[in-house]
Amino acid sequence: MCFSKSARLSTSKASELMAKPEIRNEIEFKLGEIREKYSIDKNKHFQELGELRDMAKATKNINSAVRAEELRGKVAGFYIDKQIIASAKLIELPDGSKKAEPDLTESDYESMLLDLTKKHKISPSHSKRK
Repeated sequence: MCFSKSARLSTSKASELMAKPEIRNEIEFKLGEIREKYSIDKNKHFQELGELRDMAKATKNINSAVRAEELRGKVAGFYIDKQIIASAKLIELPDGSKKAEPDLTESDYESMLLDLTKKHKISPSHSKRK
């Protein structure tokens, strides 16, 4: 890579400064404070949501208070978000009920065939193969 003269100077100066233990220690200390301030754990998150809920209640912002309390419940494990996706094909039977395709019985198929023969005015004897 090709760096400009100012970039090379900056890199050089940074290396000089980082070689000094007092500067390096101060930077590490400040970075530690920042990491701690912005880190998240379950208890801290739960507490923060409680404070937000209280602020929302104080300003009579009911929707926000309810939402904060709901999120606190999720953090505490009271709510579990589940999504179940059904992929079974439902077949409507002549009686109006529906069944998943794998659950159809022989009598279900017979009733569907009889219904088709009635709708299309086909006599059952014509539908049989010889």
